[in-house]
Amino acid sequence: MKAISCAVAVALLAAPAFSAAPEPSPLAIQRLGTRVVHKPGQESTSVELFMLTLGDTSKEDRKFGERPDKMFPFTMDSTHYAPDGTGAWRLYQFRWPDLSGGPESESFLAFMRRPEVKRLLEDIYTYEDFGVPGDFIYKRMGVPESELPAPFNRFPPAELAPIKSFYRYNADGTMNILLAEPYDEDVRAHEVFANWKLLIENSRGG
Repeated sequence: MKAISCAVAVALLAAPAFSAAPEPSPLAIQRLGTRVVHKPGQESTSVELFMLTLGDTSKEDRKFGERPDKMFPFTMDSTHYAPDGTGAWRLYQFRWPDLSGGPESESFLAFMRRPEVKRLLEDIYTYEDFGVPGDFIYKRMGVPESELPAPFNRFPPAELAPIKSFYRYNADGTMNILLAEPYDEDVRAHEVFANWKLLIENSRGG
């Protein structure tokens, strides 16, 4: 599951309600890979895929990649959002613990010993609430669009439709945004990018 961010071939869910980090900027588009498209009676073609980012995610992407696999899901140190199909969103927040031997090390070990945490780690993406904001794992289902992190909380509902999932790094508020098929394909992805860029600029009065 470490593919959730490494080469930015992510697939899941970003923005802790307790964070006061500034709104990330700017919006950018990045190549993600390719998809082979099969059409009846035609030769298969390869389509380029794209994802979007808000702010420079490279620093946190690199830190994520350097953390040990055995520490998953805490390696992600980010808050993930995904639409639940009803107009609401699912939130999954994971926090990287300070394991240098201070008080947080003991808190993390105590957290990991809790029976409900052990059960949760068997399937962290179950559709159920868990924990409190700022804990090592916090999950909340049924999050309204108005509580999404900026700028998405100001987007018209139709502009949220292309989102498959996105996550916001806890440390700096930068975001990686996966687009749903076929919005992730070349032309459609660039249309989403252009629309969002205009929305963000207009919301800032720019």
